[in-house]
Amino acid sequence: IAMVTTDKMPKKTKLAPIRVPDAELRRWSAKSPLGFSFAKIWSRHMPRGKGWVPRKLGRLVGQDWRITIPTSMGAQLAVDPQNLDVYTTITRKDGVWEQNVLTACRAITKAGDVFFDIGANAGWVSVEMSKAFGGSLTLCAFEPQPTLARMVATSFQLNGFGKSSVYRLMLGNEEGEAELFIPAHSIHASAIKI
Repeated sequence: IAMVTTDKMPKKTKLAPIRVPDAELRRWSAKSPLGFSFAKIWSRHMPRGKGWVPRKLGRLVGQDWRITIPTSMGAQLAVDPQNLDVYTTITRKDGVWEQNVLTACRAITKAGDVFFDIGANAGWVSVEMSKAFGGSLTLCAFEPQPTLARMVATSFQLNGFGKSSVYRLMLGNEEGEAELFIPAHSIHASAIKI
């Protein structure tokens, strides 16, 4: 596995984890603003636009939101308003995103292991793994999408997962640079090699 920088990263990037200043962490809350509450209701009850409407709403009015949602294990997941559809889906599923992935990861991991989350996206698997193992894992998450990577780092720090690090980069089978194509829905991001 090799580091692949994205188009907006300097070519000679020092591999350093994302750190969120303590002053910024104090601004986060589990209290939902009206727009997020509306997006959750839309996602839960409307027959169409379950992802599109929350995503548009978050991008239009959510720029200043600093909110968290609870995961199924009781951790706090920092919400990226640019990708609100992911978080409304998690709330609609009672704090769960990809339970089968989490179950498989837990089955092959033991306390004290190093766990790599490659393509962490919103960080749900990473946060749940850290919570499940009570902070005994050394966890390294890799996510090239800037806003999502920052949210994963924020989630780790808000939950006090001290042995967890987030790196804003892609991993691949060779070193180099690549463009990251990010469509409307963040979970379908893909690399385009230059």
